[in-house]
Amino acid sequence: MPPLPSHPSLQKETAMTQQTCLPEPTNLQRAQWAKNALAVFTAETYSGDQPDTMHPDDLETAIGDLISDLLHLARYHPRMDAAAIHSHAIVTFEAEIAEEERCDCVDRSWHGPYHRPQGEKS
Repeated sequence: MPPLPSHPSLQKETAMTQQTCLPEPTNLQRAQWAKNALAVFTAETYSGDQPDTMHPDDLETAIGDLISDLLHLARYHPRMDAAAIHSHAIVTFEAEIAEEERCDCVDRSWHGPYHRPQGEKS
């Protein structure tokens, strides 16, 4: 994974994650977590619409709005750097996609177990 932007809270979080050495969730699991968060967001901001029933254009807009609002949250937090968080998120997203492409896991289902990347011991 490329180095993180130099923001203390991001580096601390990464260090804590690396120390635990837990298997990583699948990207499908990550997507489900995001969908759950998006459902709460759209219930509040899109007249109660749910991601499963939204028009694809509205769904894309809602995803962008949620990302934007999360960056606003970071901007108003006294010890957070929204630009660094955004940069870190893009780097993490790209690394997780690359990891998935290298993964030789049998089960990548929505409800499958956490997996370990190729070459990593249990």
